[in-house]
Amino acid sequence: MAKIGQLVLDRGRWKEARVVSASWINAATAPQIKTTEGGYYYGYQFWLSASSVSGRRIDWVVAAGQGGQRIFIVPTLDLVAVVTAGNYYGNDRLAILVPQTVFDDYVLPSVAVAR
Repeated sequence: MAKIGQLVLDRGRWKEARVVSASWINAATAPQIKTTEGGYYYGYQFWLSASSVSGRRIDWVVAAGQGGQRIFIVPTLDLVAVVTAGNYYGNDRLAILVPQTVFDDYVLPSVAVAR
């Protein structure tokens, strides 16, 4: 999962090889549809939003899978963070809340403070 995130962060390049076109990555990670969920946009298989850390807005892109699996990509911090969970066939709200809480309350503050 982290390798997929790194490929997206590097605009379609893996090491020195072009694997996916940069134009496709740009389109996939750009807002294509505004959702009814406040502050979320949808690209092509990616969700886009932002978090706030110490009053600083940090935009991110996320690939979201069933049960709480997430690949968070934060270009401004040169960061890929993977959160794995196992909330299958359980409470869908928890499958969304738990990985977002891990990312917002633990990952982002530890990285954003250092930058």
